[in-house]
Parts: sequence; C-alpha cells; structure tokens
Amino acid sequence: MVAPLSRLDGRAVLHRTPAGSREALNTTTALSQMQRRLLLVVNGYTPVDELQQRLQFENEDVRDLASSLLDRDLLQRLDR
Repeated sequence: MVAPLSRLDGRAVLHRTPAGSREALNTTTALSQMQRRLLLVVNGYTPVDELQQRLQFENEDVRDLASSLLDRDLLQRLDR
C-alpha cells in the first residue's frame, strides 16, 4: 500500500499511470489547469520538491495537486 503523498518527503518521485498517460494525451476527464500541467510534467525522475520549484504555482501546493491525481489513479509513486 502506498502512503498518502502528504506523508512523503519532497524526494518522492512520481510517474504517470497508463490512465494518466492517456489523460495527458487525450483530455478525457475534468482536471484543473494546474492538475493537468502537473500531470504533463511528471516524468518518473524529478522529485516532488523540484516540481514545486519548476511549476511555481501561486497558492497551490504540488503535493496537494499530486495527491488528487494519485487518488484518481493518474499518478503513482515510484519506490526507489
């Protein structure tokens, strides 16, 4: 079982699930612009803290956005 993202440190690395990859290409579900942007930049190599710095979302925490995408099975945490 994967721990909720809020319990992970900023070194957590995420990747798109097959459903997340389909969503990134086809826009099939209702996502916010920030959720979609995060989904597009997740690459399976970049830690969450670095994504937060790159995206520079005002008033949004990448961990919260990623958690919502994890809940929808669009992202998955990589165990390293």
